[in-house]
Amino acid sequence: MRVSGLLPLLALFGNSLAFPTGVSSDIESRQLGLGSSTRNDLNQGKCGSVVVIFARGTTELGNVGSVAGPPFFQALAKKVPDLVVQGVDYAASIGGIIQLGDTAGTAKMAELVKKAASQCPDAAIVMSGYSQGAMLVHKAANQLGDVSSKVTASVTFGDPFQRQKVAGVQNQKVFCAAGDGVCAGTFIITPAHLTYGSNAQAAADFVVQATGCYEDRVRNNWWERSLSYSRLGGIIHGRSKEEAEAAVSKEELTWLTFTSSYAPVVEVLRAASEEQAP
Repeated sequence: MRVSGLLPLLALFGNSLAFPTGVSSDIESRQLGLGSSTRNDLNQGKCGSVVVIFARGTTELGNVGSVAGPPFFQALAKKVPDLVVQGVDYAASIGGIIQLGDTAGTAKMAELVKKAASQCPDAAIVMSGYSQGAMLVHKAANQLGDVSSKVTASVTFGDPFQRQKVAGVQNQKVFCAAGDGVCAGTFIITPAHLTYGSNAQAAADFVVQATGCYEDRVRNNWWERSLSYSRLGGIIHGRSKEEAEAAVSKEELTWLTFTSSYAPVVEVLRAASEEQAP
Protein backbone atom coordinates (compact mmCIF):
# COMPACT_ATOMS: atom_id res chain seq x y z
CA MET A 1 0.00 0.00 0.00
CA ARG A 2 1.47 3.38 -1.00
CA VAL A 3 1.73 6.14 1.60
CA SER A 4 0.06 8.44 -0.92
CA GLY A 5 -3.08 6.45 -0.30
CA LEU A 6 -3.20 7.98 3.16
CA LEU A 7 -3.66 11.52 1.85
CA PRO A 8 -7.45 11.18 1.52
CA LEU A 9 -7.54 9.98 5.12
CA LEU A 10 -5.58 12.97 6.41
CA ALA A 11 -7.78 15.30 4.41
CA LEU A 12 -10.86 13.55 5.77
CA PHE A 13 -9.91 14.02 9.40
CA GLY A 14 -8.47 17.46 8.75
CA ASN A 15 -11.84 18.82 7.64
CA SER A 16 -13.99 17.82 10.60
CA LEU A 17 -15.44 14.73 8.92
CA ALA A 18 -18.01 15.79 6.37
CA PHE A 19 -20.67 13.07 6.44
CA PRO A 20 -22.99 12.04 3.59
CA THR A 21 -26.60 13.04 4.03
CA GLY A 22 -28.64 10.53 6.03
CA VAL A 23 -25.76 8.59 7.53
CA SER A 24 -24.15 11.13 9.87
CA SER A 25 -25.47 9.51 13.04
CA ASP A 26 -24.06 6.10 12.08
CA ILE A 27 -20.69 7.53 11.11
CA GLU A 28 -20.54 9.61 14.27
CA SER A 29 -21.31 6.52 16.34
CA ARG A 30 -18.36 4.77 14.72
CA GLN A 31 -16.02 7.69 15.29
CA LEU A 32 -17.09 8.15 18.92
CA GLY A 33 -16.97 4.43 19.59
CA LEU A 34 -20.53 4.34 20.94
CA GLY A 35 -21.70 0.91 22.07
CA SER A 36 -18.15 -0.41 22.29
CA SER A 37 -17.16 -3.24 24.59
CA THR A 38 -14.26 -5.07 26.20
CA ARG A 39 -13.39 -8.78 26.34
CA ASN A 40 -10.56 -10.17 28.45
CA ASP A 41 -11.39 -13.89 28.66
CA LEU A 42 -7.86 -15.11 27.95
CA ASN A 43 -6.26 -12.66 30.37
CA GLN A 44 -8.69 -13.91 33.02
CA GLY A 45 -7.26 -17.41 32.62
CA LYS A 46 -10.08 -18.90 30.55
CA CYS A 47 -9.69 -21.51 27.82
CA GLY A 48 -12.16 -23.01 25.37
CA SER A 49 -12.42 -24.99 22.16
CA VAL A 50 -12.01 -21.78 20.17
CA VAL A 51 -10.03 -18.69 21.20
CA VAL A 52 -10.56 -15.51 19.18
CA ILE A 53 -7.94 -12.76 19.40
CA PHE A 54 -9.63 -9.61 18.06
CA ALA A 55 -8.37 -6.11 17.22
CA ARG A 56 -10.93 -3.30 16.95
CA GLY A 57 -11.08 -0.51 14.40
CA THR A 58 -9.75 3.04 14.63
CA THR A 59 -11.41 5.20 17.34
CA GLU A 60 -13.54 2.35 18.70
CA LEU A 61 -13.59 2.14 22.48
CA GLY A 62 -12.98 -0.85 24.73
CA ASN A 63 -10.74 -3.49 23.18
CA VAL A 64 -13.18 -5.13 20.76
CA GLY A 65 -15.24 -2.13 19.67
CA SER A 66 -18.83 -2.38 18.48
CA VAL A 67 -19.13 -2.51 14.68
CA ALA A 68 -17.86 -5.99 13.78
CA GLY A 69 -16.54 -7.73 16.89
CA PRO A 70 -19.51 -8.16 19.27
CA PRO A 71 -22.00 -9.31 16.58
CA PHE A 72 -19.42 -11.86 15.39
CA PHE A 73 -18.82 -13.16 18.93
CA GLN A 74 -22.54 -13.45 19.64
CA ALA A 75 -23.13 -15.50 16.48
CA LEU A 76 -20.12 -17.72 17.15
CA ALA A 77 -21.00 -18.30 20.81
CA LYS A 78 -24.29 -19.87 19.73
CA LYS A 79 -22.28 -22.55 17.95
CA VAL A 80 -19.31 -22.70 20.35
CA PRO A 81 -20.63 -22.44 23.93
CA ASP A 82 -17.18 -22.26 25.52
CA LEU A 83 -15.91 -19.55 23.17
CA VAL A 84 -13.07 -17.44 24.56
CA VAL A 85 -12.55 -13.89 23.24
CA GLN A 86 -9.61 -11.63 23.97
CA GLY A 87 -9.42 -8.08 22.68
CA VAL A 88 -6.15 -6.36 21.84
CA ASP A 89 -5.53 -3.32 24.02
CA TYR A 90 -3.95 -0.76 21.71
CA ALA A 91 -4.39 2.91 20.87
CA ALA A 92 -6.48 2.38 17.71
CA SER A 93 -5.65 5.95 16.76
CA ILE A 94 -5.29 7.68 13.41
CA GLY A 95 -1.55 7.63 13.96
CA GLY A 96 -1.66 3.85 13.77
CA ILE A 97 -3.08 4.04 10.26
CA ILE A 98 -0.14 6.18 9.19
CA GLN A 99 2.03 3.30 10.45
CA LEU A 100 -0.12 0.98 8.30
CA GLY A 101 -1.21 -0.70 11.52
CA ASP A 102 -0.23 0.37 15.03
CA THR A 103 3.25 -1.01 15.75
CA ALA A 104 2.74 -1.48 19.49
CA GLY A 105 -0.69 -2.99 18.89
CA THR A 106 0.78 -5.43 16.39
CA ALA A 107 3.28 -6.65 18.99
CA LYS A 108 0.51 -7.00 21.58
CA MET A 109 -1.62 -9.05 19.23
CA ALA A 110 1.28 -11.38 18.47
CA GLU A 111 1.93 -11.76 22.21
CA LEU A 112 -1.72 -12.65 22.84
CA VAL A 113 -1.68 -15.32 20.13
CA LYS A 114 1.45 -16.83 21.67
CA LYS A 115 -0.20 -16.69 25.10
CA ALA A 116 -3.27 -18.48 23.75
CA ALA A 117 -1.10 -21.19 22.21
CA SER A 118 0.69 -21.73 25.54
CA GLN A 119 -2.26 -21.32 27.90
CA CYS A 120 -4.79 -23.22 25.79
CA PRO A 121 -2.77 -25.77 23.78
CA ASP A 122 -5.85 -27.72 22.63
CA ALA A 123 -7.78 -24.66 21.42
CA ALA A 124 -8.32 -23.58 17.83
CA ILE A 125 -6.94 -20.03 17.66
CA VAL A 126 -8.61 -17.47 15.40
CA MET A 127 -7.04 -14.10 14.61
CA SER A 128 -9.59 -11.47 13.72
CA GLY A 129 -9.81 -7.72 13.29
CA TYR A 130 -11.81 -4.86 11.83
CA SER A 131 -10.45 -1.94 9.81
CA GLN A 132 -7.09 -0.97 11.37
CA GLY A 133 -7.50 -4.10 13.50
CA ALA A 134 -7.41 -6.13 10.28
CA MET A 135 -4.04 -4.55 9.54
CA LEU A 136 -2.83 -5.80 12.91
CA VAL A 137 -3.89 -9.34 12.00
CA HIS A 138 -1.65 -9.28 8.92
CA LYS A 139 1.31 -7.67 10.67
CA ALA A 140 1.06 -9.76 13.86
CA ALA A 141 0.99 -12.99 11.85
CA ASN A 142 4.44 -12.08 10.53
CA GLN A 143 5.75 -12.00 14.11
CA LEU A 144 4.53 -15.42 15.23
CA GLY A 145 7.28 -17.66 13.91
CA ASP A 146 6.50 -21.32 14.58
CA VAL A 147 3.42 -20.36 16.59
CA SER A 148 1.64 -19.52 13.33
CA SER A 149 0.99 -23.25 12.95
CA LYS A 150 -1.27 -22.99 16.01
CA VAL A 151 -3.54 -20.46 14.28
CA THR A 152 -6.46 -22.28 12.70
CA ALA A 153 -8.12 -19.37 10.93
CA SER A 154 -8.21 -15.64 10.34
CA VAL A 155 -11.29 -13.46 9.82
CA THR A 156 -10.94 -9.82 8.82
CA PHE A 157 -13.61 -7.17 8.26
CA GLY A 158 -13.13 -4.00 6.21
CA ASP A 159 -9.56 -5.09 5.55
CA PRO A 160 -7.25 -2.51 3.89
CA PHE A 161 -4.83 -5.39 3.19
CA GLN A 162 -7.51 -7.62 1.69
CA ARG A 163 -5.32 -8.61 -1.26
CA GLN A 164 -2.59 -9.91 1.03
CA LYS A 165 -2.61 -13.33 2.64
CA VAL A 166 -2.28 -13.69 6.41
CA ALA A 167 1.10 -15.39 6.76
CA GLY A 168 1.06 -18.98 7.95
CA VAL A 169 -2.73 -19.27 8.26
CA GLN A 170 -4.43 -21.87 6.10
CA ASN A 171 -8.08 -20.87 6.57
CA GLN A 172 -8.68 -17.20 5.76
CA LYS A 173 -11.85 -15.17 5.31
CA VAL A 174 -12.10 -11.51 4.33
CA PHE A 175 -15.31 -9.48 4.42
CA CYS A 176 -15.19 -6.33 2.27
CA ALA A 177 -18.48 -4.61 1.54
CA ALA A 178 -19.18 -3.04 -1.84
CA GLY A 179 -18.42 0.65 -1.68
CA ASP A 180 -16.15 0.41 1.36
CA GLY A 181 -13.41 2.97 0.77
CA VAL A 182 -11.19 1.47 3.47
CA CYS A 183 -11.18 -1.90 1.71
CA ALA A 184 -10.40 -0.09 -1.53
CA GLY A 185 -7.30 1.43 0.06
CA THR A 186 -8.50 5.05 0.05
CA PHE A 187 -9.16 5.04 3.81
CA ILE A 188 -12.29 7.12 3.30
CA ILE A 189 -14.95 5.92 5.72
CA THR A 190 -18.17 5.38 3.80
CA PRO A 191 -21.47 3.97 5.13
CA ALA A 192 -20.46 0.56 3.77
CA HIS A 193 -17.58 0.43 6.26
CA LEU A 194 -20.09 0.29 9.10
CA THR A 195 -22.11 -2.68 7.86
CA TYR A 196 -19.96 -5.61 9.00
CA GLY A 197 -22.28 -6.63 11.79
CA SER A 198 -24.40 -8.11 9.00
CA ASN A 199 -21.58 -10.56 8.24
CA ALA A 200 -21.55 -11.97 11.77
CA GLN A 201 -23.37 -15.21 10.94
CA ALA A 202 -21.28 -15.89 7.85
CA ALA A 203 -18.11 -15.27 9.84
CA ALA A 204 -19.26 -17.63 12.59
CA ASP A 205 -20.14 -20.33 10.06
CA PHE A 206 -16.70 -20.01 8.50
CA VAL A 207 -14.96 -20.42 11.86
CA VAL A 208 -17.03 -23.48 12.74
CA GLN A 209 -16.17 -25.06 9.39
CA ALA A 210 -12.49 -24.15 9.68
CA THR A 211 -12.18 -25.59 13.18
CA GLY A 212 -14.14 -28.75 12.37
CA CYS A 213 -17.74 -29.75 13.04
CA TYR A 214 -18.24 -28.62 16.60
CA GLU A 215 -20.92 -31.17 17.46
CA ASP A 216 -18.55 -33.95 16.39
CA ARG A 217 -15.73 -32.49 18.44
CA VAL A 218 -17.94 -32.51 21.51
CA ARG A 219 -18.85 -36.17 21.00
CA ASN A 220 -15.31 -37.27 20.19
CA ASN A 221 -13.78 -35.45 23.14
CA TRP A 222 -16.52 -36.14 25.68
CA TRP A 223 -14.34 -37.86 28.27
CA GLU A 224 -11.59 -35.27 27.95
CA ARG A 225 -13.92 -32.31 27.87
CA SER A 226 -16.38 -32.97 30.68
CA LEU A 227 -16.98 -34.93 33.83
CA SER A 228 -17.76 -38.60 33.50
CA TYR A 229 -21.34 -39.63 34.24
CA SER A 230 -20.24 -41.44 37.38
CA ARG A 231 -18.39 -38.48 38.81
CA LEU A 232 -21.24 -36.13 38.00
CA GLY A 233 -23.64 -38.54 39.64
CA GLY A 234 -21.48 -38.60 42.75
CA ILE A 235 -21.47 -34.83 42.93
CA ILE A 236 -25.23 -34.38 42.74
CA HIS A 237 -26.31 -37.54 44.56
CA GLY A 238 -28.54 -36.74 47.50
CA ARG A 239 -28.97 -33.10 46.61
CA SER A 240 -31.94 -31.12 45.44
CA LYS A 241 -32.05 -29.90 41.85
CA GLU A 242 -30.97 -26.43 42.91
CA GLU A 243 -28.11 -27.76 45.03
CA ALA A 244 -27.01 -30.08 42.24
CA GLU A 245 -26.92 -27.30 39.68
CA ALA A 246 -24.96 -25.13 42.10
CA ALA A 247 -22.43 -27.91 42.67
CA VAL A 248 -21.69 -28.37 38.98
CA SER A 249 -20.02 -25.55 37.09
CA LYS A 250 -21.88 -23.80 34.31
CA GLU A 251 -19.24 -24.97 31.83
CA GLU A 252 -19.81 -28.60 32.75
CA LEU A 253 -23.58 -28.25 32.44
CA THR A 254 -23.10 -26.58 29.06
CA TRP A 255 -21.12 -29.55 27.80
CA LEU A 256 -23.60 -32.01 29.24
CA THR A 257 -26.61 -30.36 27.65
CA PHE A 258 -24.99 -29.38 24.35
CA THR A 259 -26.53 -32.23 22.34
CA SER A 260 -29.82 -34.03 22.74
CA SER A 261 -27.99 -37.31 23.34
CA TYR A 262 -26.50 -35.95 26.57
CA ALA A 263 -29.46 -33.91 27.77
CA PRO A 264 -31.52 -36.96 28.91
CA VAL A 265 -28.63 -38.11 31.07
CA VAL A 266 -28.62 -34.79 32.88
CA GLU A 267 -32.35 -34.99 33.48
CA VAL A 268 -32.09 -38.55 34.82
CA LEU A 269 -29.33 -37.55 37.21
CA ARG A 270 -31.26 -34.53 38.36
CA ALA A 271 -34.38 -36.59 38.92
CA ALA A 272 -32.38 -39.13 40.91
CA SER A 273 -30.94 -36.40 43.08
CA GLU A 274 -34.40 -35.03 43.82
CA GLU A 275 -35.63 -38.47 44.86
CA GLN A 276 -32.70 -38.86 47.24
CA ALA A 277 -33.15 -35.44 48.79
CA PRO A 278 -34.78 -35.49 52.27
